Amino acid sequence: MNPRDIERLILAIGPFDRPPSDQGLLEPDALLRRMSGPALPVFIGVAAAIQTMAVHAPAMIHAIHDTMKRYPHLNEWELLTRGILYAIFGGSREVEVISQRAHAAHSQLEGELDNNGGYWTAVDPEVILVTYVALMWSILRTQETLIRPLSDKEADRWCKEAAASVGVSQMMDPATMPVPLTRATLEEAYAELIGEPRTQACTVSTYQAMCRQELNGVSMGKLMSASTWEGLLSQSVVEELGITRCPVPQPIEFKAVYYCLMSMQ
Repeated sequence: MNPRDIERLILAIGPFDRPPSDQGLLEPDALLRRMSGPALPVFIGVAAAIQTMAVHAPAMIHAIHDTMKRYPHLNEWELLTRGILYAIFGGSREVEVISQRAHAAHSQLEGELDNNGGYWTAVDPEVILVTYVALMWSILRTQETLIRPLSDKEADRWCKEAAASVGVSQMMDPATMPVPLTRATLEEAYAELIGEPRTQACTVSTYQAMCRQELNGVSMGKLMSASTWEGLLSQSVVEELGITRCPVPQPIEFKAVYYCLMSMQ
């Protein structure tokens, strides 16, 4: 990903044209906010999570497939990324609005899984939790690779802040759901998620359709390809989707272009 592409993606996600209603669900100096200011790791992490869910979360790939049939120009990566950044940097009112809109949209998505796999709905707590785990594990892994490794204590703090912001915006209640609050529990939940491929009939075609999309002149296929390095994307995802791995990236000295253009901060 070159700086111009990253800048175009930042502009597509934002700019956020109004100040937040308050400081939001996190403290101003939250580690999650400081680690998520550089946009590129979040962008790549979300792309990796989408590919992981395509293979290991059948309800989510069906939800994306059905949504793209109804709204061919809808971009799942854009929606997920914007929602995550609003949850991290926005005020509590903005997070509430995101949650309401997400619930309204997801409540319309339901259907049958392949091969007698059962009935799915996008508001099922288990589906929401799987989505959260894929997103947070992938973003944390990318941030630690491109910015700096976190100590276990820092990573535990990051996980608690993620649950308090992104988790809430995704309609999760950490008090009643097994939301990972430490690095260890996040790793455990992710390992369980990627245990066995659960590819559906629509998996590959839906993934290829997402890769053909463009956002503000940037190919989604290019963005997806930037998230295929070993250590981020599992081998099962690479094999099921027919992906060619990219090299493991080196840490980046982030310049201004890599930061989210958020007037709300």
